[in-house]
Amino acid sequence: MKLFRFFNILALSILMAWMSSCATTSSSLPVIESQVTGNQPGETPQPINVSSKNFPPFGFAKIRSGVTLGTPIVEIYDGLFRIKKLTVTEGQPGLEQYQTDSERNQQMCQKIVLEELSKAGYKVNDQSSVFGSSTSYIPRYLIGATTLKKEGKIYLPKAGNKVELLREYEWEVFDNELNKVIYKSRTNNYSTGTIEGGISTITEVIRNCFRDLLSQPWLIEAIEKSINLPKKAKVEIPATATYSSKNPPIEGSKDAIQKASKAVFAIKIAKGHGSGFFINPHGYALSNYHVVKNNTTVKVIFPDGKEIEASVVKIIPENDLALLKLPGDDYPYLPLSWLDNIAVGQDVYAIGTPVDILLSRSVTKGIISAIRRGKSLTLIQTDASVNPGNSGGPLIDASGKVVGVITLRLSPSEGYVGVGFAISSDDIVKNLHLKKAETE
Repeated sequence: MKLFRFFNILALSILMAWMSSCATTSSSLPVIESQVTGNQPGETPQPINVSSKNFPPFGFAKIRSGVTLGTPIVEIYDGLFRIKKLTVTEGQPGLEQYQTDSERNQQMCQKIVLEELSKAGYKVNDQSSVFGSSTSYIPRYLIGATTLKKEGKIYLPKAGNKVELLREYEWEVFDNELNKVIYKSRTNNYSTGTIEGGISTITEVIRNCFRDLLSQPWLIEAIEKSINLPKKAKVEIPATATYSSKNPPIEGSKDAIQKASKAVFAIKIAKGHGSGFFINPHGYALSNYHVVKNNTTVKVIFPDGKEIEASVVKIIPENDLALLKLPGDDYPYLPLSWLDNIAVGQDVYAIGTPVDILLSRSVTKGIISAIRRGKSLTLIQTDASVNPGNSGGPLIDASGKVVGVITLRLSPSEGYVGVGFAISSDDIVKNLHLKKAETE
């Protein structure tokens, strides 16, 4: 029995160590505004309800680790004496798998953040859902944090059979429309519970740290200020921003899919990459808003290594669409097809740049699984393999015509496999106000 209890305690220790070692590669966002919380560790903060303010939607970004290697994070006591101390250590036996996989930690934090936002009257968009919880497709505000402190003590039965946890976070609220952090604040909190209830103790301390953020009036002031800031003037699309519904004469291959892939390219930005494709020979191309964000220019990379700077002509954040313009003419391009021409069960192909720039123009095959009609968009569901980096690439039919632009997938870590989505060509033309080529 003692041996069994020891392994239970060791498992909890490993879990707590894993929670502290989870990190992402994202760099910290620039500081715009900062306030120090007035709540003390152990207090239960009371968030301010903002349901009457009708703020734009919020979403969850990431929890990054700011706890350095060698930092003590868990101490284990038996009676009056400490018998073990765990630190954040690379390659620590038994912890390797936890140090390289932060998905579980992110999912728990996302659940807490979205739940508390909803309770406080904020609109939320869970980007793993199909249409989100409001008419806006992409949340305007993203909330993330850096973990500054993770301390814990485990007291074995002789020492009290309890767990004590202290957490400190630096929260950031990022405005997608202004493309900057509008608010930054540190919060901390303390929680205690039984060894058997270790997970609930962890969630309680994270929840209270976030509730601490929502209790700050300065946060509301920052949001209201950002809403009232002047927005960039919308750019009118020139008359040459046309599309075609006829297959262009692309030289070099007899296969329609291989021909179609020549019109697809990779897009490189500061913090990642995505995909795009030409819709006419004059350099106009499509991608996702969440790929280009609010950049005025992006770097386009072709498989032969050639790089061209493209201008971002227009963005539709709420529909996750972006129109690009590359200099020059005579580009290979893809024609568009329509919802009336597709059916559930037919073959489709996703073309893009999954995982790495070196994998540009990768092609995966699947079928149209369903056609999901929302309030502002119609999404084409497919089981074709869609991975990070495919965003902004085309979903095409067997003839090489675009039926939609890839926009998202549901995470396999949440139990979803083969569930990707593309914005229909009908919505692309309607929302970007594209014009049909005069030759048709």
